[in-house]
Amino acid sequence: SFECFFRCFSVYDFTDKVEKFSNVEAMNERIREWFETPEGTMAHNPSWGQNISAFKHDPLGNDISIQIEMAISYKLPIDIEDIQLIGIETAIEDIDLLKIYIIHQYGDVLVNFMMR
Repeated sequence: SFECFFRCFSVYDFTDKVEKFSNVEAMNERIREWFETPEGTMAHNPSWGQNISAFKHDPLGNDISIQIEMAISYKLPIDIEDIQLIGIETAIEDIDLLKIYIIHQYGDVLVNFMMR
């Protein structure tokens, strides 16, 4: 009956059935996904995603690299809660290309980020 269905499933806890992978490949993929998702574009979680697209019209140089590193180091751990950032370094490769090197608790990842 409907009562049994509701009562039986309302007490069942599904949270222990979701497995979250925690290794270098999984963390690197989560970081890449974060960089591919601009803040405000995810309908069910608009605050999730990278916030460095705001720098795309700023003149490139050492000052902007530091600001981008600070923006990443602030926002990334908020969105990917179990990441432990060890280091971030950005390098301007071209007029609209950044190479972002991130070191975390499982390893490291190099992300090519287009400033468009």
